[in-house]
Amino acid sequence: MENIATLFLAANPVGTSQLALDEEIREITQKIRMADGRDVLQVISVWAVRADDLLQYLNQHRPQIVHFSGHGSKDGELILLDNQGKPKAVSPVALKALFTTLKDNIQVVVLNACYSRIQGEAINEVIDFVVGMNKAIGDRAAIIFAASFYRALGFNRTVQEAFEQAQTALLLEGIPEDTTPELLIREGVSPNRRVNVAKMVGEDSHSSTDGRGLNSGINDPDVMFNLSVVDDHSENAISNYWRSAPTNRSLTYRSEMISDEIHIWPESDYLSALYKGGPISGMEYWYTPFSWEFPELDIKIVNNRAKTMFFTNAKFRIVESKVNPQPILVIERNLYNLLHFRLVNEGWGHIRDCIVKFNIKDLEESFSFTDPLPFIISKDGIDSEYNIDITNALGQLGVKFRDPAHTNINYGSSEPVIDSGPFGRVVQVYGTIRFKFDTVAEKDREVTVKFSTHVSLFYPGPGAPAPPTYLYEVMFRLDESNYELDVPISQVLKSGEADRFKLKIGAPKSSVHQFQLTLMYGSGQAITSPMVNLSLLLPRSQVRYISSNEGRRMFDQLNWLE
Repeated sequence: MENIATLFLAANPVGTSQLALDEEIREITQKIRMADGRDVLQVISVWAVRADDLLQYLNQHRPQIVHFSGHGSKDGELILLDNQGKPKAVSPVALKALFTTLKDNIQVVVLNACYSRIQGEAINEVIDFVVGMNKAIGDRAAIIFAASFYRALGFNRTVQEAFEQAQTALLLEGIPEDTTPELLIREGVSPNRRVNVAKMVGEDSHSSTDGRGLNSGINDPDVMFNLSVVDDHSENAISNYWRSAPTNRSLTYRSEMISDEIHIWPESDYLSALYKGGPISGMEYWYTPFSWEFPELDIKIVNNRAKTMFFTNAKFRIVESKVNPQPILVIERNLYNLLHFRLVNEGWGHIRDCIVKFNIKDLEESFSFTDPLPFIISKDGIDSEYNIDITNALGQLGVKFRDPAHTNINYGSSEPVIDSGPFGRVVQVYGTIRFKFDTVAEKDREVTVKFSTHVSLFYPGPGAPAPPTYLYEVMFRLDESNYELDVPISQVLKSGEADRFKLKIGAPKSSVHQFQLTLMYGSGQAITSPMVNLSLLLPRSQVRYISSNEGRRMFDQLNWLE
């Protein structure tokens, strides 16, 4: 059995307070020795670490876990040694570059140093799990936390469970520092993952594997069956009809083999920015803010049997299907939405306790997110959308309206609706949006997002046409367990041949599904995939247009189905 390598990097330069690093490695090693996985979880320790040592030892050992123990600064730097043994600060930018270049099999990074959450946020953009400290942490607390964390991993606990057990260990010892460590999880990564021995397998560029093999469990030793997900858009991707979405709004899917199960999740630069606090900008779009389509399973089969294989059915055995409650906040920048900007929820969960703090400046003025935010609008809950009215704020800034009640405005006119004031025809609104929400794995998550958008003080003229729509190969259900869906297929695979085809999966809402796929051939013979955990995204706006008469007519005209 191959080992899961933990690279323990220790640094305590001359001139810094002395830490009990030797006691920490002793406690970690002792806890692992008493765990079930003591023969799998291997610890490699490196002492008096210098900056160049990071490159050397990450290349040399290619660990699954990297653990740094030492000092951190309030500026978000890790303190290593220079050539004279004195302190040398390493910036978060440098650490992110390091792990981007040398991430290899690294799945977890533990920064057991004061103020290391700042470094952790940078590293978490490329590494799935990062543990960092949000303030100074005591020597004893750091040791107990680290030892308990690795003990739990040694008993094959998930990363989330190991982190929670380490926090509990501090409470049991009466050390009130359990909230100092924070677990950062990269967007789209399941918190229920275990650290696994990652094997590098080559795949072609059209299937997303993140460098980890997705070869499925094979029922027939003479048949190679591989399941992954297509990570690029087909010609049928739904966006803004003839106005394509910017690159950062393209939703694609990634897949990864984790603990003998395949995990598939949606990914985009916009979603990553949203849940990390922004900044996000108002989106100008007609029908949907994203370039999007349902996920397509990429099926590859090689027939090494002596006989031809006739595939007749693809059977989905779905263990569970449920709605994903995570909202997706979008700011619609619509110049027809006079004196307002609209908060749109493209997810299927509820936005709670929403507080918008903002300021307003002329379009030609520069602004900073550190500016005062004097205006506040609160909303208890948002299901689909909410229009933010900035009329009162404009009035406080000296705007005089031509029709204060807005009852006699010509909606086809391009004339301004203000008599006087410090602004032109369009203003920029910027600030923060704080809200709470649930995810599949977490309740009452809270995020504060920096935002900016444009709001019009005049009516620009006529609008845009209606949107296209789309159909799908197989539609999963919602809130149902242990059901099967049978999709007729017709694939002929002669001896020695290889084949590749796709299965597009749809659902009525954004949802998560756990299933296995079985391909039937011959007289009742079958090959079956490992368990697949799929997180599927369907923007709420898309459903409105699919269900509309105009949308259905547009679909019939465009013949989107392959």
